[in-house]
Amino acid sequence: MRPSLLRSQLRLLLREPTLRLGALVLLLCFGYALARGRAWALADAEQLARVQHDVDAEVGKKREEVADVEAGRVRAEERPFAGSPLDYKVAAALPPGPLAALATGQRDLAASVTQVTPWGRSDALLTRQSLADPEQLQAGTFDAAFVVVYLLPLLVIGLTFDLLAGERERGTLRLVLSQPISPAGFLLAKLAARLVVILALLGLFGVAAAAALGTGVTAGLLAWIAVAAVYALFWSALAFAVNTRGRSSAANAMTLAGAWVSLVLVLPAAINTVVEQALPLPSRMVLIGELRAAENRAAAWIHDHPELTGDDVFAWARAHYRVQRAVEEETAPRFAAFAARLEARTELVRASSWVSPPVLVHEALSELAGTGPARHAAFGAQVLAFVDSLRGEMAPRLYAGRRLTAGEYDALPRFTFVEEEPAQVAVRLVPPLGLLVVASAGLLLWGVLRLRRGEPPVRGPKVG
Repeated sequence: MRPSLLRSQLRLLLREPTLRLGALVLLLCFGYALARGRAWALADAEQLARVQHDVDAEVGKKREEVADVEAGRVRAEERPFAGSPLDYKVAAALPPGPLAALATGQRDLAASVTQVTPWGRSDALLTRQSLADPEQLQAGTFDAAFVVVYLLPLLVIGLTFDLLAGERERGTLRLVLSQPISPAGFLLAKLAARLVVILALLGLFGVAAAAALGTGVTAGLLAWIAVAAVYALFWSALAFAVNTRGRSSAANAMTLAGAWVSLVLVLPAAINTVVEQALPLPSRMVLIGELRAAENRAAAWIHDHPELTGDDVFAWARAHYRVQRAVEEETAPRFAAFAARLEARTELVRASSWVSPPVLVHEALSELAGTGPARHAAFGAQVLAFVDSLRGEMAPRLYAGRRLTAGEYDALPRFTFVEEEPAQVAVRLVPPLGLLVVASAGLLLWGVLRLRRGEPPVRGPKVG
């Protein structure tokens, strides 16, 4: 491809009103989505900070009670639960990632904060700390990932549906091809000019996102933009292949619009239906209800056997701790089945995304934004591991009848989420995205071979 041909196509493209209107609409949508995402991420961070502050204040109050007893300002009989190992509480939070404003992902569906105690409630990660609009959850969130997956292909289609047919219908194709240029080279130059413009628009959004989020141009943001660029390449390659069929502009537009409906709307819905039918997820409310029923039975049993608790605070705490563990053992199979089914659904969706570019790209954008299912699964696993470690710290104290001292409160464990290494994320994302690049290259090669074989017959008689 000659650079002069690419420059001339860029000049012609920049004069087209379709590009100006489409670029303006896309940038406005990106700006609106970025503003909404940033506000949502800030509100989410504030909620996590509020929960953390409330838990810290509660633990601080308990520490002060212990300090008062130790200093003799209050008698121990007046604070019988002061320093109880089971009264310690920790806020376990999944902090928003630097790019959380770009893709909501799983964050509006899965719990991102919970209060952890040695009691270790089994439903801690099944409930959210706030309520959301069910209709909004069903429809999805208008974020930057939504703009990329749903709206970016429409701009690509609007700029590429008449690459060849437009020249033929305006009567300029024969004149252009009378020059020393092949049909494939001419079509590739027009496509490359449009890709340059689309990449420039994505670059502008990247700069705006870096400024709005205060992250700067990071490797994560560059990877996010690169995924969007790969998605644009796929739709451009598809449009190139459609153009080589030699049909009219209207026919090309209808074909590409049908492809958009099929790939962006129908196929993801079909995948969701297959997943729901093949691996239906047990109701969270039913699971929580079963846990509540088991707890009520345990509470009634303790009430009927007061001799197990007596007047000793530690005897009462030990009895309740044993009962809680018994409740967990009773409900553990159901919760384990729920977790296994959820993991199986995630794997099925991930496998299905290999045949659905929109699903694949949306999953990748969510993963890079830190709102994907893998990060939330890691959070859940780390919370459960922290509960085990907290029990290992507190259970010996409970059975030995040792209270926490004021000094020990400061040394007790606190939850800190450990992020995945970037290489682990890359291992998950590179293969499916690489397949999308290969598919795009295949579409381009198929179109070039058709043109070189003279299919369709685009070259007319020489002029002059």
